[in-house]
Amino acid sequence: MKHHSLALPIVLVFLSLFVLCFKEPAARADGNSSATGDFVRAATVGTAHVTFNCIVHKDGSVTGSTYVENLSDGRIFYIVVDEVLFSADGTTAYVGGTCEFDTFGLFTGFRTAAAFSDLGEGQPETDRTSYQYFSDDPGFSVLDPALAPFLAGITGELSVLSGNIQVRPHSP
Repeated sequence: MKHHSLALPIVLVFLSLFVLCFKEPAARADGNSSATGDFVRAATVGTAHVTFNCIVHKDGSVTGSTYVENLSDGRIFYIVVDEVLFSADGTTAYVGGTCEFDTFGLFTGFRTAAAFSDLGEGQPETDRTSYQYFSDDPGFSVLDPALAPFLAGITGELSVLSGNIQVRPHSP
């Protein structure tokens, strides 16, 4: 008789309820700077589905979240976004925050950074993104000028396989 572990299904149900009950309200930019995306990209193994949204409010505060699910092994990350830096040309958002949930618990509480590039609609090249980077340094911030070379290096690492990224660095 085989025994199947219920731990993963229980964690997934808990995470789903958490996201439904406590997620950020639906993003409405209302003229504020914002970046959003829902897409599939390559992962360390296989592919990952990524959904993110962030808004820079008129008072400078940032709200948002990032949800990453590795489609090969089911690993999930939920990140609360608290900072955004836009590239000078307005095509890339460098998004930082804190990992609030990691299926394996290895990166929970770590600071994170990722780059999301919007290359336009109907262009021959797809939108680009980076892996999600984690740091146990509480000072790790996309706003830190010392990280500029690192951020430039991760921009455009991966093509979006399906889906879309929208980067709006200022109101139209």
